[in-house]
Amino acid sequence: MNETYCAMVREMETHRVLFHLRIIYILLFIMSAFSIAAMWISLEAYAGFKRLDRLKWSRFYYPTRVNMSEDETQRAKRNHLEPPDMYQDVTFESLSSSSNIDLYSLTIDYNFCRRVMSDCDLRTPVYTGAKGQKGEPGIDGKGVKGCRGEKGDEGLPGIPGKEGKKGEAGLLGIPGIPGKSGSKGDVGNPGAQGPRGYPGYQGEKGEKGEQGSQGVPGPTGRQGNEGPKGDIGDRGPRGDNGFPGVKGDRGAEGQRGPRGQFGPRGTKGEMGQKGDRGNDGPKGIQGDPGSRGEPGAIGPKGEVGEKGTPGQSWSPSSNDTCLCSCTYLGAPTTSPVTVIQDKDMTTDIIACTATSTTTSTSTTTTTPATTTTPVPTTPKPRKSYCIIKKIGIPFFKMKSWSAKGSWMRDQFANSGKMWITDGINGQFLKEYASMENTEAVISYNLTQFYYQGTEHIVYNGTFCYHWKDTNKIVCYDLRLRSVVMAIDVEDANHDDDRTLYKGSNSYFDLEADDNGLWLIYSKKTDWDHIYVLLFHPGTLREYRRIKIPVKAWEYGNGFISCGILYLVTSSSIQRTSITFAYDLFEMKSLPVSLSFINPYADSSMVSFYYNENPRFCRILGWDDGKLIDYQILFQ
Repeated sequence: MNETYCAMVREMETHRVLFHLRIIYILLFIMSAFSIAAMWISLEAYAGFKRLDRLKWSRFYYPTRVNMSEDETQRAKRNHLEPPDMYQDVTFESLSSSSNIDLYSLTIDYNFCRRVMSDCDLRTPVYTGAKGQKGEPGIDGKGVKGCRGEKGDEGLPGIPGKEGKKGEAGLLGIPGIPGKSGSKGDVGNPGAQGPRGYPGYQGEKGEKGEQGSQGVPGPTGRQGNEGPKGDIGDRGPRGDNGFPGVKGDRGAEGQRGPRGQFGPRGTKGEMGQKGDRGNDGPKGIQGDPGSRGEPGAIGPKGEVGEKGTPGQSWSPSSNDTCLCSCTYLGAPTTSPVTVIQDKDMTTDIIACTATSTTTSTSTTTTTPATTTTPVPTTPKPRKSYCIIKKIGIPFFKMKSWSAKGSWMRDQFANSGKMWITDGINGQFLKEYASMENTEAVISYNLTQFYYQGTEHIVYNGTFCYHWKDTNKIVCYDLRLRSVVMAIDVEDANHDDDRTLYKGSNSYFDLEADDNGLWLIYSKKTDWDHIYVLLFHPGTLREYRRIKIPVKAWEYGNGFISCGILYLVTSSSIQRTSITFAYDLFEMKSLPVSLSFINPYADSSMVSFYYNENPRFCRILGWDDGKLIDYQILFQ
């Protein structure tokens, strides 16, 4: 997670630097544009003063030293007008042949040039007259240097220079300001494949493969010399779970308990008058028993008898704890509800109460667990008749790292405790103090009794689930931390490729409501029906088995509420429905149409949570690692 976070921070920092560089480039481009515009305006203004470049000077004649007389030469020296080297024949050409002015030769005569030169002499204007006679030679000597003349007028513009070489390319300009967003274009072709995403979560551990068959033994070789002792080899594969042991013999009869209290004595009737004795008649019919006499005085307490030898018992968790003491209670009473009785179905009722056995070197004591209410012999009648009218939207509770799993609440516990199993099979059950306090965790080790599936239940302090790779349902006592009950579900599907529901990972679905503990399953030999078991309270003894003509593998999940079975159409669609409901007491289908939402379209567990106040009844769900619940509105 730290590496992923650092990579995200570096990427955000890179985008921020690139954004600032783009802003700088845009400002430089705007400044360059303004500079170029100002330079262009200056050049246009300067070009207005150079309109003479449209004329073509073919020949311009200047006087030379040879053509000047000696007097003119001396006069020029006095006036500081020494003829420069520019007084020579010069030819000018036009800058461009595309000018609209006709190109022609212009010759300036000598008199025009003399007038121009006279105008340039600001101190002594000179007018050239007729050439006079040659004077006498002057006295040799150097004249006095005259004063420096004033600055003459600005001369004619020089000829344009040749076109310069092309300059080097300038720097890349700043990108322009982004324009307004245009209208949406047509859908383009698919782009290139994007970068590889971040690694996903670690997948679940696969199931252990089957053990290979043993190879054919090779021929016996010649016995060699005894070699040195080798290292300890790897641990071999774990063997299959053994079957439960046979039921132990019944222990010795315990000490008789104290006598109960006597009921109230009845009123004695009035005695009639004594009559005369008659003749002896024939023996009459035995009369009704008389009233019970007054109780005698309580005798002294007898001596304590010798302690009997303890009976043998089977412990599924392989420890020294006696898990349960069972008593035969007789056959169940008849019920008006029509049920299916298989040949292999046991009709006897066994009531089991948990006991704890402690063994020490000196003494051995057996203390029965305290129970507030006796175990009833038969299930109570239907407590309530209620049909779900509407299921609300799901509420998010918390998130788990496992996409598949289950979370449970005990309807007999008033606290906010919850229990969680991660994955479709495992060895540990986690207990949380509340939904808000997920730090306080108690972990229960199921030892070799691994759970399988995601449709478990916590019922009256016991965790009931499907024992992995078997057709057994076991119950783990959370107080004793041991398995206390188990049952074989005959002919149940527990290892086929087809599970109970479509897209599910469970072969059994345990549900609980105000009527007791239920089990939903299917048979290998009958895929066209779904079977529902109702257990005796406090035990895993079958009381009622119901056969329903519906294919469970065509539905996504199911739950039982108020003795009515509801099947969800799909668990892999966000918006689905419930269109099948079956009354397990009146044995008939009910018309129902409820909308149901799987917010993450990967629901692996749906279970009903009962509360005495219907406002607090909920449907619990596990959807792609999210723990959710639904509010319910009953009719």
